[in-house]
Amino acid sequence: MEGFNEHEEEGWNEEINHDDEEVADEDAEEEKVKRQIKSEEKVKRQVESDDPDLVELKIRRRGYDFSHANDDDSYFPHADDWERDGEIIGRNTHLKVLEFSTLNGGVAKEDVEKFFRGVANNRSIQKLRLYDCNLFGGELFSILIPFFKSNRNFECLEISCCVLERDGIDLLASVLVEFDSLKEFEFSSYGDELQEHIQALAGHSGLKKLILRGNSVSNLKITIAGWRTIFAFLQSPHSLLEILDLSMSGINDEVVNSLTNALVNNNKLRELDLSWNGHITATGCEAFSAVLQNPGSALEKLDLSGNSINDGTVITLATSLSNNRKLKELILESQHAITINGWAAFSRVLCNTSSIMGTFHSNHTLQKLDEYEGGLPADIRSLLRLNQENSKCQAARLKIIKTHFSGSNIDLQPFIGMELQVMPRAIAWMGRDGSGKSTTETNGRSLLYQFLRTKPELFERAAEGQHWEGLEDSSA
Repeated sequence: MEGFNEHEEEGWNEEINHDDEEVADEDAEEEKVKRQIKSEEKVKRQVESDDPDLVELKIRRRGYDFSHANDDDSYFPHADDWERDGEIIGRNTHLKVLEFSTLNGGVAKEDVEKFFRGVANNRSIQKLRLYDCNLFGGELFSILIPFFKSNRNFECLEISCCVLERDGIDLLASVLVEFDSLKEFEFSSYGDELQEHIQALAGHSGLKKLILRGNSVSNLKITIAGWRTIFAFLQSPHSLLEILDLSMSGINDEVVNSLTNALVNNNKLRELDLSWNGHITATGCEAFSAVLQNPGSALEKLDLSGNSINDGTVITLATSLSNNRKLKELILESQHAITINGWAAFSRVLCNTSSIMGTFHSNHTLQKLDEYEGGLPADIRSLLRLNQENSKCQAARLKIIKTHFSGSNIDLQPFIGMELQVMPRAIAWMGRDGSGKSTTETNGRSLLYQFLRTKPELFERAAEGQHWEGLEDSSA
């Protein structure tokens, strides 16, 4: 360019390009805001018309990064509309879920109170989610008492990323005793001593899901007596509790001991999350071996990740799964390295190679040991995948074939001298067409081929028109 040297021209072009990028970003942001406004207007019309297609509504401030969420069901009332919008929601008959989030500020207390006085008249909402908002010392709960007591459809209360001081906890506890319809309750917020509200939950006998989660800043403040109140749910023969999440809650080995005692005879709880409780030692984790050995246990998922787990813990837990036919996920991601010696215990449990019957009676239920399988030895990943992709019966068959009848030297001794009445079932077992997801299927067909080569008399009988007794049942 005339009048510029090479370096000046290059700098000038870079500045133009940067300005163009800024303009493009501004245009994209402006377009995004326009789409949000249009979407909010549509949602507001749906609320006002009691649209049966709108079953979930999020009241949240525009501009917050909810990139993972659906913006087609959210809006934020204008300054003068809080009371009116609350009354409209109160009359709505199709809403099932209401989320309220003000990002802990920016809305006057009187506006929020007016809004929830209207919401309190609603009788269709099943789930109320209070997320990252100012609860004004728990006063919102008192305003919602008519909603809690008279809404027979209401069954789930979630309080997440909010702050509740002592007075707010007391108010929440006093409200929880006013009704008994909760099936799900979540408290994952900053709070003072939670003893009272834990005891208040005892009246909700239909509770199926309980989440009491701390966070990276503060653990929950619950005494051992409070935890024992919670665990009394699990000991009751009438307990319906299926999911219990106590992650990052600050519990220690004493609490774990009380929990495992309550679980020894429990046959309802399906999922238990104790992840990232820094005070649980290897001894506490090992205490779950008694739970996993309970033949009546319904536990399908146990998350112990982020706790003090070592080889001794892994060996103890693996051994306890020898006869467990329920647990599908045991998450052991640990701050402390688990060596090959520890993982070897799971390898033996997943596939006992000592004999065919040992392999047959191995664990074919467990499907996951880590949220990220990359840290697991290759043989364990392979065995877990067999369990994931096949029925228990098929997983057992594939492990037997892979362990005892694969490679260049297939040992057919177990089939030598087999009674003819049993022969058709053995042939069907070897050649069974599985899911097709495992390369071990080819080993099964190879085994069948090798076996038939050693039994020419079978074909001789067929040529002579003879048959074996029991052949008609070979497909069973």
